[in-house]
Amino acid sequence: MAAIQAEHEQLQDFVREHDCPAKEAVVEWLKDAAGPGQLDRSEQSLKSVLEDLGLMEAAVTCFDYDCLRRLWRAPLAGRKEADHIQREIGMELDKKGGMACMRLHYYMLNYALCGQYFFGPIPRSTPVMCYVNHLNMVWTGIGEWLC
Repeated sequence: MAAIQAEHEQLQDFVREHDCPAKEAVVEWLKDAAGPGQLDRSEQSLKSVLEDLGLMEAAVTCFDYDCLRRLWRAPLAGRKEADHIQREIGMELDKKGGMACMRLHYYMLNYALCGQYFFGPIPRSTPVMCYVNHLNMVWTGIGEWLC
C-alpha cells in the first residue's frame, strides 16, 4: 500500500509542477492534429493516433477541454477521490460521444502528459507515464470501455 501511495505522490508532484496546458494551446494542437499536422512533428504525434484509431471525427465533434483539464488535475485529490473524479468524467464523455469520445480524451491526456509537445524532453516518472493505464482500469464498465 505504501508503494501505491508513493507512486500517487509522484504523479501529484508532476501535475503540481506541470499544470494542464492552456485551453488555447490544447485546442490549437488538436485542430492541427485533425488537419495539416504541422505543429507536432514527433515520431508519435497526436495526428498519427487520431488517424490510426479513426478518431478524426471525434476530435472535431466531442473534445471537451474542461474534461481534459479535470482528468489532468484529478490526481491532486486523494487516490479514492481521484478515482471517483475520473469515473465521473468517463461517464460524462461516454454520454457526450461514446467510446470515440472517451478514447479521444484518453489519448490526448496521454500524449499531452507524456509526449514532448507541451513540456519537451523533461524526465517523467513511471507513475506519470502510466497514468492512463490506471484510467483504463477506472473506466472499465463505462459504456463499451473494457480494461
